[in-house]
Amino acid sequence: MTISQDVDFIKSQVKSIIWNRDTEPADREYIRQMGEIKRILERYVADDEFREEFEVDPAGAIKKYNLDVSIDPMEIRLLWDDEYLKAWDPEQIPPLPVIRYRAFIRKKYNTELSFSLAIMLLQTIPVTRFGEIDR
Repeated sequence: MTISQDVDFIKSQVKSIIWNRDTEPADREYIRQMGEIKRILERYVADDEFREEFEVDPAGAIKKYNLDVSIDPMEIRLLWDDEYLKAWDPEQIPPLPVIRYRAFIRKKYNTELSFSLAIMLLQTIPVTRFGEIDR
């Protein structure tokens, strides 16, 4: 398989699960996987004790803290191990769950940014107490 074919395949495997009106919806497995990655990373960032244990034994920490996930934490190592990320060869294609999660976060950020901008714009329009636009 050529790099171009690899990229085309990966693009076909990355779908939006936020504001998914214009594209084919992601399947349940995809959504479950994003939730599991999010659950691991949130615990990793928020809990120092979990983080210390996770860095030594990821699977053991997941089991000990009852994180109900099936994803292999080593498959998403690029998302939580800075040293591993620094040593990563940029010519290599990251594992699909990493690509999907990065796309999810990018879409979430852009959606939230768009929503925030819309709210800011609406707040600049003077409105009467009856909800009509004051011209």
